[in-house]
Amino acid sequence: MASNVLDKVESARIAALQAAANSDAPLDKCKDEAELQAVILFPALGTPYIAPVSEKTIKVYLIAESKCESLFDIKNTPQGKIAPLAWHFINKHMRLLPFKEAHKTSTDLKGTTLYGSKGAAKAGIKVWYRGTYSDGAHGAVGSWSRQLYDHRGTLVANLRQSAVDFFVKGTAAYGLIAPAHPLAPTKADVSNQPLEHLFEIELSVQGLRVPPQPNKAYTLAWMVSNVYRQATTGNGRPAFKGVTEWEHQDKLIYDFLWMMKEKKQHFWEPFTFNVPAIEQDKLSSQLHAEASRLKAYHPVMFKDKPALHIGHLTDVHISSRHFALAASQAAVIPGVSEPIGPKVTNSFVALRELFNTMRNSGADAIFLTGDLLDFNQNFNPLRLQHGATKEQWLQYDLSKQFKNCVAQDAQLYPRGLDDMLAYSLIKYSYLHDCPVFVVTGNHEAYDVPYGIAPRLNGRGIAQTYQQTAMLRRKAQQREEKATKLEAEAQALEAQNKMEQAKAKRDEATAVRNSREPGEPVAPSVLTNTGSTPMADPAQRAEELSPFAEKARNVGRSVERFFGGSGKDDSPLQATLKWIKKKTDVEAQNAYEYSESRANEGIPADHNLTIYEACMAYGPSYGQLLKSWNFTPSNFDWFFMMFTPLSDFQVHYGGTQSFIGLDWGETEIMVNADMLVNDNHEIKQTAQQAWDKIDFTLDDGIGGNTKKAWDAMAKEFQGNLQGFSIQKRLG
Repeated sequence: MASNVLDKVESARIAALQAAANSDAPLDKCKDEAELQAVILFPALGTPYIAPVSEKTIKVYLIAESKCESLFDIKNTPQGKIAPLAWHFINKHMRLLPFKEAHKTSTDLKGTTLYGSKGAAKAGIKVWYRGTYSDGAHGAVGSWSRQLYDHRGTLVANLRQSAVDFFVKGTAAYGLIAPAHPLAPTKADVSNQPLEHLFEIELSVQGLRVPPQPNKAYTLAWMVSNVYRQATTGNGRPAFKGVTEWEHQDKLIYDFLWMMKEKKQHFWEPFTFNVPAIEQDKLSSQLHAEASRLKAYHPVMFKDKPALHIGHLTDVHISSRHFALAASQAAVIPGVSEPIGPKVTNSFVALRELFNTMRNSGADAIFLTGDLLDFNQNFNPLRLQHGATKEQWLQYDLSKQFKNCVAQDAQLYPRGLDDMLAYSLIKYSYLHDCPVFVVTGNHEAYDVPYGIAPRLNGRGIAQTYQQTAMLRRKAQQREEKATKLEAEAQALEAQNKMEQAKAKRDEATAVRNSREPGEPVAPSVLTNTGSTPMADPAQRAEELSPFAEKARNVGRSVERFFGGSGKDDSPLQATLKWIKKKTDVEAQNAYEYSESRANEGIPADHNLTIYEACMAYGPSYGQLLKSWNFTPSNFDWFFMMFTPLSDFQVHYGGTQSFIGLDWGETEIMVNADMLVNDNHEIKQTAQQAWDKIDFTLDDGIGGNTKKAWDAMAKEFQGNLQGFSIQKRLG
C-alpha cells in the first residue's frame, strides 16, 4: 500500500513539473518546439559503447538545457547525486534501435518509449547529476568542464573544446551556429539552447523495448519534435518531408553544415555515398533518402567474447582527387605506353577493402588512429573534365584554382568531401555490425591541397618565415593580454572577491587559447634539446633559403626579433621588408621548383613513379599554397560528426582497455632541416631527440603526440599499467 501511495505522489509530482514546463506533448502529437534539447556525448559514432554480454548495462553521458532542472527535479540535487525524476523523461525521449533500422524518423518511433513499462523504466534507469558547465580547468564545486568523470571519480574522457563550444555555447570556429531555417516564432522555436547540465546514465538491458542481441549493432537516440517540419528549401519544397521527429543533435548537425556551406565553401549535399558502388575511377552518387542523411549515431554493441579482436589502421589518407587521377589517360610515351590512370592507388577503395577483409577475418572492432584524409579542401571528381589531359592539368593547377588560398570554384574544390567519404565508410561498417573507434591526426586539420610532388622554392620559404613572424606576434599579443587578466585576477583574490577572480582567470584562459577563424599554427621543432618554438625567421632563412646571404645580417635570435624597437630599422621590420620584396619577385613564377621535396613519398603512395605522378597531375605537380597548412579550426567537422571526445579510455570486461588520444592543437617537426637536407648526421640527431622522449610503456595501440600523451597520462596514470602508446610522427 505504501508503495502505491509513493507511486501516486511521484506521478503527481511529474505531472506538475510537466505542466509547469509545458513540455508533455507526446512524440506522436508533435508541436514545433523541442520538448527538451539534449545531446548524447557518449557513446558516439567514433567512440562506441562495447561490452561483454555479461555486463547487462549501457553507460551514457548526456547534456541538456536548463529546462531539465525542473523536469528532472534537480534544483536542490548536489553534484554526483541521483537525479530523482530523470528516469521518466529519459524513458520518454531516449530510444534504442537496431543500427540497420535507425532511420530515426517518425515512422520508427511513433508511440514508443525506451522501456516496455513504467516499472521497468524506473527500475532500469540510474541517473547521476554531474553539475553545470564551468570554463575552469577542472570545474568548481557542483560543475563540470572538459573532463568527464563517473560517479566513482574515475576519469572517462576529455572533451574537445570545440565540442563544448558547439553544444554549450552554440558556436563553432567560424561563428555562431545559427538556425539554418529562421522560422517565425509563431511557427516554431528553432533556437539552440545552451546544454549546460551533465548527466551520467546507466541503462539496464532488462525490460528494454528493443533488447539488444549479441554481436549486433544498435544505436541510442534522444528524440524530440522536428522544429523544421514547416521549413522549405529554395524551390519551396519541404526541407524534411514526413519527418515530424528527430534527434536534437541532428538539428545541430544540420545547422552546422549549413553554416559551413555558407561561410567555408563546404560540400553541401548532407547525404552518405553509396559505398559498395564506388569504383577506382568513379565516385558513386549519394543516397538521397532520409535514412542516408548525415546524422548523429550513438552505437551500442554487446559481444559474446571474453576479449576483442582489433583491426588497427592508421594514416589512411582518403583523397577524392584519386578518383580523378585514376581516370587519367596520360602516358609516359603517348600512343605507346599504357595509360597511367589505372595504376593509381585509390586510398578510399583500398580502405574499404581493408575494412571488409578485417571484418571477414574476425575483427570485432576497427581502430582508425589519425590521418583519415589528406587535406580539408580537395578536388571534386564529379566535376572532372573528361577528355584531353591538358584540360585536366588546368583543373589541378592550384595557382589558377585558388586566390589567397580561397577556391575560385567551390564546387570544384569543396571542403568536407573526404570527411563525408570517411563518414560514409564508418557508417557502412556499423551496418555490417563492426564498430569503429576514431582519433584525429594532423592531416584532419590541413587546410588546402598541395601538388602530387610538392616542392620547396624561394617564394614558399620566404612566405614561411613571414607567416611565422606574424603568427608569433599574434601569440605574443594574446599572451600579454592573458597575463594582464591574470594579474587582475590575483588582485581580486587579494580582496577575497573569488567569483570575480575566477571569471578573470577563465577569460585569461580563453584569450590564451583563442585564434582567429582559419588561423593556422606554426609548428615547434624537435631537436636534440627537446621541443622548441620554430626557429626565428632570419636564422631559418639563412639555413634554408637559396638567397641566404641577403638575410645573414638582419638578426638571428628570437630575443633580437621580439626585443627590437619595432621601428622600421629594427631587425624584425628589416627582415619582413626583405621577405615581402622577395615574395613579390618569386610569386611571378608559380612553377619555379627547387630539387627539395616537401614529402618524397607521395608519388609512391599513389603507386606511381615520380615521373608517372607528374605526368598524370601536370606541370603544377610541385605547388604548395600554404607554408603552414595546419589549421585547428578544421577539426570542427571531426568533433561534430564522429565524436565530441578528444581523449578516452574504454574498458572491455576485465581483460582489455583501449586508450584513444587526440592529435592536439599543433605540430612538432622532427628537425626542419630534414625538409631540404638528406644529411645522415641531421637525421641521426633527430632520431636521438625523438628517442629522448620518455615513453615508459611498450607494445601498444593508438596514440598520437607526446603532448597528448602527457596530458592523458596525468589523468589515467592509475589505469594505464600494462597498456601503451605507440610512438607516431603523424
